[in-house]
Amino acid sequence: MKRTVSLSSGNWLICDCLKRKAGRRGLTIEQIGYEASMTTDMVKGRVRNLIGNGYVKRVEGSRPVTYRCVLKELPPPTETPQERLLKRAAELHRERHAAIAHAALTMDRMIRSCMAAG
Repeated sequence: MKRTVSLSSGNWLICDCLKRKAGRRGLTIEQIGYEASMTTDMVKGRVRNLIGNGYVKRVEGSRPVTYRCVLKELPPPTETPQERLLKRAAELHRERHAAIAHAALTMDRMIRSCMAAG
């Protein structure tokens, strides 16, 4: 039976970076951090987790230590509850700003029409 793979967006970003840039030699923690725009501490924790799950492996005999992604194809990233909450907050923020802009435009038109009539 085929094992299903589920990656959070941060872990997916690291695996994607490794798939695109690593090649046979792999990438160091610092290179992964630079490519994925993450701190080295964040990358270290995520890489350790990805190694434990079997998605990333250390390149044997490499100094400094480098890593490669072992997945053939990356699944789409899964949303964490926190990411869903942030996305919903951003949607509400956009809706609120659109309503404010609409109200301001309507008021502007009303004022201009009153001034033109008077």
